[in-house]
Amino acid sequence: MSRHVLRVTAAVPVAIVAAAAFVAATVAPAPAAAPPCGPYLGQPLPGPEPALFAPGWINHGPLTRDLAIAPGGREICFVLMVGGFRDSAILSTRQEADGCWTEPEVLPFATDPRYHWLEPHFAADGRRLYFVTDRPVVGDGSAGDGAAVDENIWVAERDGDGWMAPRPLPTPVNTDAPEYFPSLTRDGTLYFTRRAAGAQREVILRARPDGAGGWREPETLPEQVNAAPMQFNAFVDPDERYLIVCLAGHPENLGQADYWIVFRGPDDTWRGPVNLGDRVNGPDREGWSPYVTPDGRAFVFMSARDPRSDDATPLSFAGLLARHAAAGNGHGHLWWVDAAFLAGLRPARD
Repeated sequence: MSRHVLRVTAAVPVAIVAAAAFVAATVAPAPAAAPPCGPYLGQPLPGPEPALFAPGWINHGPLTRDLAIAPGGREICFVLMVGGFRDSAILSTRQEADGCWTEPEVLPFATDPRYHWLEPHFAADGRRLYFVTDRPVVGDGSAGDGAAVDENIWVAERDGDGWMAPRPLPTPVNTDAPEYFPSLTRDGTLYFTRRAAGAQREVILRARPDGAGGWREPETLPEQVNAAPMQFNAFVDPDERYLIVCLAGHPENLGQADYWIVFRGPDDTWRGPVNLGDRVNGPDREGWSPYVTPDGRAFVFMSARDPRSDDATPLSFAGLLARHAAAGNGHGHLWWVDAAFLAGLRPARD
């Protein structure tokens, strides 16, 4: 639904009416395609080269990021951003009893355009959805109403087929500093990013469960994880065997911000980081949203790559509009690739 409605009256010049009709025709969403059916929105699993994830259903023209798949694979959440990051929302599509998927809809608690809503992550049991928003928090730790604030991590609990009203996580996870990109292990250990007050650097932290429904004091992870001038948005393997993290400014980056992997041993030592290589990273391929599907078979990542960079088709007005509306136009979209290559990046033991 548009946030602004153009009302045309008899006093409006015909040329303006015609122009308004043309704009409406070019920016209005196309009619929904027939819903996809089957696992992974009817897509075959990806091969060794990245491919767009569900183009025309999840990926369209706007920037699309932050995939999250519920255990069992019957609900998929993602984030859509428009207006130069002004508007962002968490959307959901669900597989119904006939095996086909519902048209994506904004989650009911994420519709307020005053705030950003992004970075969803399902708990291992699928009963809780963690996410990030800059909606304010009042003194008792509940949702506030007013101007946007620094980002905090929130959680919503499932209620039948829907969600209960979300709440922000308590301290010591949320602070006066921005916290974002929650990622959890099976036992509820929380990995996230924070930029401490007055700090010039974002770092990855880990908070263990305290046994009473909250978390212990977060710890900053070692230099193998926090290995660059800036690191952010880390996805942790549910069994805590590895962490995929975005590093910006690393001297061995292939682009401005690359995906790297760090491996964790049973003694809680970390080895790496290892760059994911040019099948994922590269110039003009910046990304900041890593994810591995619950079955471990596919690595999903946001990337600004443009698969048509060598397309010599002459430019035209209609072609430019079509290009703007299509996934893979360089705005940043979700791609996926066979995750088997990740295991081969583990450094050998000394």
